[in-house]
Amino acid sequence: MPPQAHYGATERNIMGLFDAIKDALTFDDKDRLDLAQKEVAKLQADLTKARDAGDSAAIADIQTRLDAAEATAHDLGVKLGTVVDHNAEATPVPVEPSPVPEPDIVAEPVVEAAPVVTPEPVAAAPAPVPEPAPAPAPAPAAPEYRTYTVKKGDTLSAIGRHYGVPYMAIAKLNNIKNPDLIYPGQVFNIPN
Repeated sequence: MPPQAHYGATERNIMGLFDAIKDALTFDDKDRLDLAQKEVAKLQADLTKARDAGDSAAIADIQTRLDAAEATAHDLGVKLGTVVDHNAEATPVPVEPSPVPEPDIVAEPVVEAAPVVTPEPVAAAPAPVPEPAPAPAPAPAAPEYRTYTVKKGDTLSAIGRHYGVPYMAIAKLNNIKNPDLIYPGQVFNIPN
């Protein structure tokens, strides 16, 4: 190859490297989220092809990369506010007591004695004050987790996506050593 042609290719490679570095430094979280979502979609398509081909080694590799990409997309979505983080602690909502109605005071009619020059009014007896209504019972606390029974073809990451929780949180809660190895009929606790 002539030296000038080689120099041109090297120059293009260096410029490409500089462009990649510039892009990496100027990307914002929204751009990173878009890229992560595209990577998830690509890996899901690759996983479907590997399953159709019955290639278990490729399935395991792609599933691991898919889980990582989904976690990245989820974390960026939470950071940007486009995804709700179900693992975050909920802020308790104070319950205000219901107002107690004021009691109606009923006065008894004045009874006059026999004709007297100056009639004296009879004092009205106070009406009984009703007991205050009991405060409503607090709403029952949400359970710490839900349950899910694995069906044929399920993956831990798909179950996590369905419930909006990272697959590793499900694996940790259920003491799953290998998240790629689950069986139909298993019952998993899913964190809220």
